[in-house]
Amino acid sequence: MRLNLDNDISSKFKIGTSIGLSRSASTRIQNDNNIYGVISTAVLLGGHIPVYNPDGTFGRDPNASIENPVANATLPTNDVKNNRILANGNLEYQIIPSLSFRSVVGVDYVTFREQNFIPSTHIQGAGVRGLGREAYQEEINLTNENILTFRKSFGDHNITATAVASFQESKQESLFAQATNFPGNDIRRLSAGSVRTAASSSGSSYGVIGYLGRLNYSYKGKYLLTASIRRDGVSRFGQDKRYGTFPAVSAAWRVSDEDFFSRFDVVNDLKLRASYGVAGNSAFADFGSFPLVSGGANYLQTAGFAPAQLGNPDLGWEESRQTNFGMDLSLYKSRISLSADYFVRTTKDLLLGRPLVGASGFTTINQNIGSTENKGFEFMLNTINLDKSFRWSTSFNITFPENRIVKLAGTPFASGFASWVEEGQALGAFRGYRVVKIFQTQAEISAAPFQSSLTRPGDIQFADLNKDGQITSADQEILGSAVPDFFGGMTNNFSYKGFELSSFLQFVSGNEVYNNTRAFSEGMNSIFGSSANVRNRWTPTNTNTNIPRAVITDPNNNRRTSSRWLEDGSFLRLKNVVLSYSLPASVTQRMRLQNIKFFVQGENIYTWTKYSGFDPEVSTFSITNTAPGTDFLTFPQARTFTAGINVVF
Repeated sequence: MRLNLDNDISSKFKIGTSIGLSRSASTRIQNDNNIYGVISTAVLLGGHIPVYNPDGTFGRDPNASIENPVANATLPTNDVKNNRILANGNLEYQIIPSLSFRSVVGVDYVTFREQNFIPSTHIQGAGVRGLGREAYQEEINLTNENILTFRKSFGDHNITATAVASFQESKQESLFAQATNFPGNDIRRLSAGSVRTAASSSGSSYGVIGYLGRLNYSYKGKYLLTASIRRDGVSRFGQDKRYGTFPAVSAAWRVSDEDFFSRFDVVNDLKLRASYGVAGNSAFADFGSFPLVSGGANYLQTAGFAPAQLGNPDLGWEESRQTNFGMDLSLYKSRISLSADYFVRTTKDLLLGRPLVGASGFTTINQNIGSTENKGFEFMLNTINLDKSFRWSTSFNITFPENRIVKLAGTPFASGFASWVEEGQALGAFRGYRVVKIFQTQAEISAAPFQSSLTRPGDIQFADLNKDGQITSADQEILGSAVPDFFGGMTNNFSYKGFELSSFLQFVSGNEVYNNTRAFSEGMNSIFGSSANVRNRWTPTNTNTNIPRAVITDPNNNRRTSSRWLEDGSFLRLKNVVLSYSLPASVTQRMRLQNIKFFVQGENIYTWTKYSGFDPEVSTFSITNTAPGTDFLTFPQARTFTAGINVVF
């Protein structure tokens, strides 16, 4: 529900408010990198296990703890309720004709409640006679923005000057409790569980203060200049590192407005652009620079605290400096529009948790550890192909990115399952062993660099990069990167009378995906079920294959991180299609309505790809930028179809 109110108190003074209220209820299922997820168990449970036993119970593997995927989808309950209040109030005063003041105060209040129960009929809840969890989270975000704007024209000169002061405060509180040993599976409140296994609470907050000054200048609309400077402070960083200054400047020349250009009738607009700017990033842990201790380090019945985080008073802003050169071109009365850009963005003082030796008592320390460079070309083409009763327009964009780590404090380190962070490499590089072939004979093994005394025909031969005659960790190399060669999309819009059809194609090319799901489903060295691909494994009678032999304990470590699990992640996806029909105005006017539109819509309709996993557009470790492009039991984007009606009163 939303309410908007605006009131002109006088010709100079205006006030307004906007209030939005929402409540949602949903039922979730476990997924994504979760051993009890529906997708996870569907992949990892052996294919010989039936969905149901003859007596109607769920089929399970007696030698594994993998749950039946249908049981995973139906037995646990996970009910989530969200409430949100999004409101703001604003006032605007015209001090003089060229000077105005606007102030906006906003509040975003969100509550989240989750109730999860895993019954004793589920493997996860069987040993504890039912497992119940409840979580509650409350977050409030307060903002205030004050804007002073000066606009003035002096003949052919136009100036707009803006000064902004903004303030933000965010607070979050959460509660969590867990209980087991329920008398049955019908009463699921935590009070019914006789054993309280967890109870905790937490809170966090941060504040941001910012000031901005910006000047826009134009001469005859063809010489354009913008300059700005920001000064922001955030509570997350060290005492002497909380504030950052971020300048920016841009200029443009509308060449098509020059007198000498008037003879080019085909071109109706040509603009050249250049810009340089510095942007700051403070998206990090709220108390990331502080030494922290946490409660719960108890011994018997004695309460205790324990160190939880190393402090770093030098932790500060991450800065990105970007230079951009561009051109905008419009032809044939804007039937064809082209934009081209070249950009170079250098990000320094990256905010990351640098790994530490475990003997220190900590696994990471928050630091500004290095810098990266991103550069490339971007192109956008818009065309009006037909413009009569039947109208057809197209929008196409493509980007060619390049990425590398310019500087890294400390030594290179691993991230995720196969990602590697090293100076000079792409942020998204994969590292591991290079597969050479499958050994076919003992003679081949004897002639090759040593791998294991138990290596046999049917095992994988890995490359000896340093030529020392044996395969060791020193033989790992950069295998590929999650950074694509290019990516983009194309939208086509068609309209005829009241009918409209829109389609969006998305494409990515040249990136690799590390398919760690296959490492489990094709590894053949554990209690997990295997995919159908292992039927083509090496045997003395099936030697023309790239899948190694099946052998208990995998003595050659065929399952190790290697190019075996790296795949081409390129794809073309029909991302979205919308077909709609609007009733004629003559009909809606009789109904005293502005418009009625009927529509059907499809999302993620079809994907063309060579990737063997569920979805090539995947990143299991989405919370970090050091391990993109890894797939591990990740739920794919759903194919959805929607039908509806929009009514405008």
